[in-house]
Amino acid sequence: MATNQDESFAEAVIRLKLADETSVSQCMKTVADGEAGSLADAMVQRGVLDREAADRALAESEGAPQDRDAGSEEEPPHIEGYDILEKLGEGGMG
Repeated sequence: MATNQDESFAEAVIRLKLADETSVSQCMKTVADGEAGSLADAMVQRGVLDREAADRALAESEGAPQDRDAGSEEEPPHIEGYDILEKLGEGGMG
């Protein structure tokens, strides 16, 4: 059975264009059948992703902005082509 972490990982893999939806679905079936402990493991075992790509997608899925609390000290996810120079501020409007 796919977990929320597997769902987030699948979204990150597709968003990062590391694999297509068909490959992700096939690997999800592998997890559902109990042949792998997680979607990341299934994708590596089946050769869809290498470990480095899987780790990158895991970091992306775990570091999604909606998953972090406001004011968190965690590093924001890396956005290719952009560098964070400094923090501009924090807090909400109002």
